[in-house]
Amino acid sequence: VGIELQYSKRKHDWDDTGNYIADGYSAMLKLGYPLTEYTSLSGGIGYERLSLSTTPESPWEITEMLSGTKCEHASNGTCIDGTPRYKDRRNLYRFRFGIDRDTRDRTVFATSGTYNYAGINGTLPGSKDKFYKLMYSHKSYFTPFTDDDNFVLALSADVAAGYGYGGTDGLPFYENFYAGGIGSVRGFRSSSLGPRFSNNDSRGGAMRINGTAELVMKVPGLEDNNNLRWSAFIDAGQVFNKPGDYDLGDLRYSAGLSLSWLSPLGPLNFAYSTPLNDKERDKKQRFQFTIGFPF
Repeated sequence: VGIELQYSKRKHDWDDTGNYIADGYSAMLKLGYPLTEYTSLSGGIGYERLSLSTTPESPWEITEMLSGTKCEHASNGTCIDGTPRYKDRRNLYRFRFGIDRDTRDRTVFATSGTYNYAGINGTLPGSKDKFYKLMYSHKSYFTPFTDDDNFVLALSADVAAGYGYGGTDGLPFYENFYAGGIGSVRGFRSSSLGPRFSNNDSRGGAMRINGTAELVMKVPGLEDNNNLRWSAFIDAGQVFNKPGDYDLGDLRYSAGLSLSWLSPLGPLNFAYSTPLNDKERDKKQRFQFTIGFPF
């Protein structure tokens, strides 16, 4: 049992997602219960006060959603009617519930076992926006060539879909899923894949599919360093506007090399990758790095 308190203010203008400001505070009561040595339940219920604001660079679609009025004049995909900024506040009564089973030998640089998670989260009746998200993720680890951990085959996949209910039409834009970048499809800019707003910013979507096959290896000459691994990988993934509108032919693929280091400053991940089936409007980025990464 625990209580999570949070305050955040984020301007969505540093990446490829639609330009807007989200700030608010929240409180959630969290619960966890072990069913077996490997399986556990988790859940939570809480409240969030969320404020959403446009900027002069916001796509006109977001301006219309937050202002409640139709944009009559647009330039370069942004609304140029009247006041350049709109603000809308909403009360959200949130919940989440999940079950996971983890048989990995360790959580960092695992060499055997599997991890599975299935969950649902969303908002309860009485919230301004009513929606829920269904998520499933899987990870498997094998040593295909030897009995030691010099070579580990890591396979992972996740599927997520969001729905509106009670008068809310689909997933609100600020809850959309995104794809692209480390943790998704490397070689494409972070969060850049999928549907776009009229100003060419990524809008994300209500369904996401990701998959990765990765051969994880010890670094030659540094085999005794348990904090360092490199890998060769193939990624696949995409986001789609609605769960019923997905087309597996629209998946994007990439291949490349990655280096992961548990440094004194925190986990670092570097990747150099090549998109395999990029389209004309896709935003590519061959070299990428993050501080902190999923294992």
